[in-house]
Amino acid sequence: MKITLLIPLCLVPLAPLAAAQAIPTATTCAVSPAATDQWPEWNPGTKFATPVKQALERFKAQPSEWKTYVTPGGHTWNGDYLGFSGQGVVERWDYISLDKEDIPVVKYKGVYYRNPNTIAQNALKYYGRYLKDRQEVNKTTFLKHVDAMLAQQDGRGAMVMPYPYKAPRNFTEYAKGWVSAMSQGQAMSVFARAYDLTKDEKYLTAGRKALAFLSLPVTRGGSVSSLGNIDPSLGRYLWFEEYPQDKESKPSHVFNGHVFTVLGLYDWSQVDKTSTGRTAERLFRCGAYSLERALPYFELGGYSAYDLGHLTDGLVAPRIQLIQYPYQTVHIYQLLALYSLTKKPVYLEWANRFSHDLGQGDVSIPQP
Repeated sequence: MKITLLIPLCLVPLAPLAAAQAIPTATTCAVSPAATDQWPEWNPGTKFATPVKQALERFKAQPSEWKTYVTPGGHTWNGDYLGFSGQGVVERWDYISLDKEDIPVVKYKGVYYRNPNTIAQNALKYYGRYLKDRQEVNKTTFLKHVDAMLAQQDGRGAMVMPYPYKAPRNFTEYAKGWVSAMSQGQAMSVFARAYDLTKDEKYLTAGRKALAFLSLPVTRGGSVSSLGNIDPSLGRYLWFEEYPQDKESKPSHVFNGHVFTVLGLYDWSQVDKTSTGRTAERLFRCGAYSLERALPYFELGGYSAYDLGHLTDGLVAPRIQLIQYPYQTVHIYQLLALYSLTKKPVYLEWANRFSHDLGQGDVSIPQP
């Protein structure tokens, strides 16, 4: 399927990373092109033929499904989040389990910890089920998960990870208490729904705190970077980092974590009708636009990259994480969610391209 690249391709090599990049804010981030933007030429050719072939073989052997993650009619801020109601909720398994309070925990190095992302996703499943069946047990369980997330939010508004972790493209291990933009975004999606459901001000306060922390750049302990490591001229294009870089590493720009964050910003912009909500709306527009412009760089010649670390050739990578094969379908349903919110054809075109990579047909959003 032919896709027209919607960014200008300049015949210049990838630029070295600037020593220091100003991180864009809600008032300075890009929502439209500038004459100074220099988008480097990108043509993967056959450079990644081997990992692409391996990913396609893995997908063929164990396909993952995108259709169940598309809400009929598209994404809504207080609806069934990405069709999560149809997914299985966490039970007492090995890698992911439930603690004594029936809150999800994830095993790291043999020890179980509460991961705010896992709690948020399980909460959203119960919320979606409550929308469908109106059973009080699902509402009660949803709110129990939300309150567990409140307990994990620190005074800064950060949804902290209570365990050390080695991010794939970092040189050093995160200390206990590290943060992720994805956690902030998913928390806002949860808090928006909890406030809409209960009108309890504590959820409004928590969402605003989560947004305030999300707005902080990596250099100040937050999780916002920019595309300035692709070319210095692209410093206006913000990116929400699922794995903030350490002092020795460079931003890697994970696709799925960025989009989960962007969806959280949209959700919050709809529930909070103050200047805080307007900030969330602006950051949503900036985050969506950054992805729109960067989409061609995720194309590896038949499969999508997990992040953009491959563009910096060794400046980012102690451990390569080029492709994670199930994420092709995650990218598809995330693009469809953005298409439903913005009506920009570019998101649907790339969702179709990624679907065709998998040997499947055109994708669409089912009618409600």
